[in-house]
Amino acid sequence: MRRILVKRVSLVSVIFCLMSCASNPATVRTHYEDYEEQIGFTQVVQHGERLILSGITAPGPDMQLAVDTVYGKITSILKQHGASMGDVVKESLYTTDMLAFKRHLESRRKYYPEGSYPAATWLEVKGLFMPEYVLEVEVEVIIPDSK
Repeated sequence: MRRILVKRVSLVSVIFCLMSCASNPATVRTHYEDYEEQIGFTQVVQHGERLILSGITAPGPDMQLAVDTVYGKITSILKQHGASMGDVVKESLYTTDMLAFKRHLESRRKYYPEGSYPAATWLEVKGLFMPEYVLEVEVEVIIPDSK
């Protein structure tokens, strides 16, 4: 009886291990700029179907240009990873001038197809990493299985 129990436990352990390994994808880090390693961050991290972009920034003082620059870069990076703006599930936005950003909401909206807006948090901050930056946006994406 003891041998049968040990064999069953061993078989169950092997099956569990195989299932865990198959459902536990590797994490892939993609650097876009040389300074990322110096500062200590990764621009894009993918773990399975989850894609996380570190803050994409743009200098000012032209907020319209900053919005188009940031969302254009995000769109481009997502495309390289088989995703689109419609796959964004969370957006965190930091700006040094919320009133200026609000005047350009329509510019932001055009990047999200058919109103597929993500959960979002927008904060006005005293400053960003570089003093000339006026906007920083980070997003989290779920890449559809079909892509």
